[in-house]
Parts: sequence; structure tokens; C-alpha cells
Amino acid sequence: MQQQKRPQEAVPEAPTLHPTAEEFKDPLAYVRGLRHEYGRFGIVKVVPPAGWEPASRATPKDAGRFSTKRQQLHRLQEGHPFEDGGHYSPEEYRAYGNKFKAEYMERHPELAAALEKVEHAGGGGGVEARVATVIEREYWRLVETAEEEVEVDYGNDICTSTFGTCFDPKASPRSPWDLSRITRTHSSALKHVSAVPGVTEPWLYFGSLFCTFCWHTEDHFLYSTSYLHRGANKTWYGIPTSDATKFEAAMRDSMPQRVKEDPDLLYHIVSLPSPMYLRSQGVKVYHAVQTPGSFMVTFPRAYHAGFSHGWNSAEAVNLAPADWLPFGRNAVALNAQKKKARRGAVFSHDWVVWQLAWSALELKKRCAQEGRPMPASVDWGILHSELQRTWEDEAALRAWLREFKIPEIQVERLQPPLKLEEECCVCQNLVFLSAVRCKRHKHVTCLNHAYTRCACEDSEKVLEIRVPDRYLSEMVGILGREVDSFNAAGVAGVGTDGADVATTDNKEAKRHLEEPEGVAGKRSKTEEE
Repeated sequence: MQQQKRPQEAVPEAPTLHPTAEEFKDPLAYVRGLRHEYGRFGIVKVVPPAGWEPASRATPKDAGRFSTKRQQLHRLQEGHPFEDGGHYSPEEYRAYGNKFKAEYMERHPELAAALEKVEHAGGGGGVEARVATVIEREYWRLVETAEEEVEVDYGNDICTSTFGTCFDPKASPRSPWDLSRITRTHSSALKHVSAVPGVTEPWLYFGSLFCTFCWHTEDHFLYSTSYLHRGANKTWYGIPTSDATKFEAAMRDSMPQRVKEDPDLLYHIVSLPSPMYLRSQGVKVYHAVQTPGSFMVTFPRAYHAGFSHGWNSAEAVNLAPADWLPFGRNAVALNAQKKKARRGAVFSHDWVVWQLAWSALELKKRCAQEGRPMPASVDWGILHSELQRTWEDEAALRAWLREFKIPEIQVERLQPPLKLEEECCVCQNLVFLSAVRCKRHKHVTCLNHAYTRCACEDSEKVLEIRVPDRYLSEMVGILGREVDSFNAAGVAGVGTDGADVATTDNKEAKRHLEEPEGVAGKRSKTEEE
């Protein structure tokens, strides 16, 4: 990307929300309720209600040392991987961050003077916004012009399961917004997923002045939330789901040579086209300044990026209310149909949906035995819609492959697929309902890529059916009857919110169902014979 200083323009503000104590008491219900009104911004800032004080601290107790990444601000628009930085304890890094900022201000007295001026200017409120504007202007001068070489160490992606959390695990009672527990609540679609750092287990982030998180979406297009425990503010930028494809095109156009060299560049989280450039390309971008004690929420498939204004500590994790499920399915479908730049799965989406369906039926059985109503967290409508669409796609793929008389075996394997053993060798999606195994080359593919990796004879392949057709069909029918019964009773909990946005926004994901990749060539070869 050709580095040039673009005119600074005001990026529209994302909403800052102030929920009531009642609204705030159930995190996933609250977050789910935000998307229809605020999803068009990509991000929102949430300020907890008065009186909400989490048991939180600046650093985990008895924490060890952590590694960092050394970020060269003047090269952030080149898309190169970050080098390793220093190793620090939390106390050492805090000292490093404070020293880095102090020395930077000493070298740039005009910046220090501008900050002092806006901090002491009259005019009432708005000091925070004016300070942020000055820091942001300096940040983009460094990033866009490369007039000056600046390096800073960033402590990112520190797993709390080994390093510790900044939320107090001994607090009583523990807040429902304690991010180390939030993915395991009864209403979380991730409650059955094993521990995945950064997804079901929070990551810690220690930042200094100008430390940057580059543009990215979350794995599987999940929601996310980030809590700023202590320290300086953070600037955030967000792009709504509706503009994700437009952003990806602008990103590729901004650095075509790097994308040609590395088609997966977008997933390395090392590239930072500026909001000014993106807006010039017609991409909607929104801005927020996160303050200590506040949360940021990102919506499914919403690209986001940002940087710190000084030393701080933050903690983040993914969220999965039921309305995320259609977005997760489209993340898998988009990944399967891409010729290049595939993003591997960290869990099997099909397995998650199957487990949620089974657990909902088990819960219904227990509630009936105990004479209590079903909890509102079970959304039969979304579960039915998701499993029905999954079965429709799966049935079509199975039918296509059965035309070629591939040997078929029943392998009832209902446990979650393992990353190394059950990953499609083409698209890196984790197979669960079925798979194709090549006996000659020993590799596994999803049904869509059965003929993509090799051209072996049909007799060399095996179609493994892990969940039989009858099981899937019957489960769809059972869930459909639950939806009908709830609708007839006029009971809430049968929504399909999420399906509309995910489907219309990701039309390109449907293309892979027109004909499985590689099967068209196989079909024509068979017809010639």
C-alpha cells in the first residue's frame, strides 16, 4: 500500500450505551438484544450501570512473565508479520509502557503541548474526546507516512487459563460479566465446546502507547466483548457486517502484491488500512473511545481494529447467544467455497448445533419430570432452523456423492471432532456429520471437497456417515414439532433472528452448494466414460 497522509476526517461515532441494572444482569440476553438496533455500527461501547463494581485488578495475582510482539508502526500498512518483542512481568511491562510514553512525549514536545492545551481548555465536557483526537492524529501520522520509525512491544493473546485473569476468581458473588465464566452460562451456544484459548477462555492484553490490534473478525464470526480493567483509553474502529465483503475488497486493493504472496494475509491480523482510506472506498467505519471500566461489544462478522493511548490492561472473550448460530454456519460455508485464503475452524459448527439440540431435548425431559417450565434460554426456532438448513445441505452433498457409488460405512462418532484428526485437508473445517476418507492418501475431507485433493478412483474413497440420515431427519422433525407446540401456546423462545441477516449478507456462501467442489469435473469424466 502506498503510504500517504490522508486528510483527517471525523469518523462517525459508534453508540455508547448505558444499560439499567435490570438490562445488565444477563450478559448474553443483553448482547443479543443489541444487534437489531446497533449491529449496523459493528461495535458499541457499554458503560455498566452505577453501582456495578467488578472484582477486578490491574494484573493477575502471582502472574509470571509473558512474551510480546514488536510492532513497527511505520510498517503497519505493509502487512508483514510482527517480530518477537521482549519478555515482561506485568509490573515490568507497566514500567516499560509508562517509560515509552514519557520518552515519546519528550521527543515530541509539540504533541505534549497540544495534549496539555486540550486537557486544560475550557468549554466544559468533551476533554476525553479532544485528547483522543490529538492522539489519533499523531498515530495516523506515524502509520500513514512512515516519516518516523517507531517500535513498541504489545502483550497480546495471553491465555488466562495459564496466566491468570484480572477478574477476581474468589469474589463472592462472582459477576455474570466475569469473562472467565461467561461462555459457560446456560444460554451460551459455546457451553459444550471444550476449552479454546481466546474463544471460550479469555485472553489478556497489556498495551502501551500506540500498541495496535489490526483489522479482523472473530473466529466463526462470533460476537466478542472486551473489558478495559485499568490504564489509558483505547481507540476502536468498527465496520458493520453489511460492509464486510466491501472491506475485504478494499483491503486486497490496498496491498495487491502482499495478498498475492500470502492469500491468508487478512487472517494474520497484521494489516491496517486507515479508516480514511476505507471510507474513501465506500466502506462504513465507526469510531469509539473505550474508557477503563467499560466494555466494547463487536457483532458477528464485524471487522474491528484500534490502538492504546498508553499503558493499560484489558481482557476479551467471544460470546455466542443463540442468534449467532446462522452467522457461524455462514462462516463455515464461506470458508468452504473460497479458492484461497481459507480460515481454519477452531470447533465443529455442526457438532455445536447437534449438541444444542440434544441438550435442549434432555432439558425438556428433566423439566417435565420436575414439573417446571422450560427456561427462556432455549430457542427452539433457531435450533430448528439451523438443523433443518444443515440437514438440507448435508442431504444434497450425500446424494451427489452416492451417485458415484463410493463405498459407504456407518461410523457413529458423536464426540466432538479433533482438530488434527478430523479436519478437512482442503478447507480446514472440522467434519462431524460425515466425511470422505481416501484410503490411499490417508487424508480426510468434508463432502464438498471429496474430489479436490486427489483424483483417486471411487473404490479408494470411503464415505463415512457419522450421523445417519434417519437421525438427522428425525431430529429436524422433533424440533419442528417443538416450534409448532410453542407457537400454538403463544410462548416466546421460537425466534429465528440472525437467519435473515446472515443469509442475505453472505449470498456468495451458497455457491458451494450448487455442485460440490471437484464433483463437476468428476461428473463430466464419468459421463464421457
